[in-house]
Amino acid sequence: MVLGITLIEILVTVAIIAVMVGISYPTLTRGLDGIRLRTSVSQAGTFFNRARMEATRRQRPVHFMVDPEKKQLLAIATEGGWQDEFEFEDGITVVFPMEREQLILYPGQSSPEFRLRLENRAGTRAGLKVNILTGAAEKWHDN
Repeated sequence: MVLGITLIEILVTVAIIAVMVGISYPTLTRGLDGIRLRTSVSQAGTFFNRARMEATRRQRPVHFMVDPEKKQLLAIATEGGWQDEFEFEDGITVVFPMEREQLILYPGQSSPEFRLRLENRAGTRAGLKVNILTGAAEKWHDN
């Protein structure tokens, strides 16, 4: 009697593993898309806060722009000398504002009202809203 595994048994095992991977793949990628979305919102909030801090540090206004077409945020000191930009990852779309929006961040003053809403490939949305009293960027996301 010869003991071992036949080629048919190996092929059946490989086929079962392939089916299991095929079934679980969409769930895994959806989870990664959610992580990318939350990370993008966090990074946008950090970028906004950095622009506010730069206005305070320089004691000069900073222009803060959202460009939905280019999927980017841009901050420029009004008198030059400093500029920074942030681009969102592939798969992240700026849903609101729908058109290019520009704010001016003044040193030592409260922040203008600002909202940003992002969406991933799965249609999940998240965003941030700037509290006009504290200037803090508050994050939110769909559950």
